Amino acid sequence: MSEIIYGQVQYLFASVLIGMTCMFLYSIIRIFRLLIKQSMPVKVLIDIIFWTCLAVPVFYIFYNINSGIIRWYGVVMMIAGAVLYEKGIYCPIKKIVEKIIRKVYNKNIFRRRKSL
Repeated sequence: MSEIIYGQVQYLFASVLIGMTCMFLYSIIRIFRLLIKQSMPVKVLIDIIFWTCLAVPVFYIFYNINSGIIRWYGVVMMIAGAVLYEKGIYCPIKKIVEKIIRKVYNKNIFRRRKSL
């Protein structure tokens, strides 16, 4: 495999992984929001901080791995990684986390909210 193709494959895998990592970290924030009631300005502030901090690894991938060129397939693979995590990994784990939280807190906090 030529070095150029190897670099592009590495770029695609890195894009998928950063998309999955992004959604994993955001799911932790969603669980945190369930456990601690927050006002809307606090939620917005946490989201701004989260997405700003997440821009650093995304910039690193685009700049270092792909020489600063933003390619459409990198962005598509990042979105695909996020969707893959959300639909394939998060949905089954969400049910397990809900059961654990119900047992630990011994109350149904999920009636007031529709989803994690």
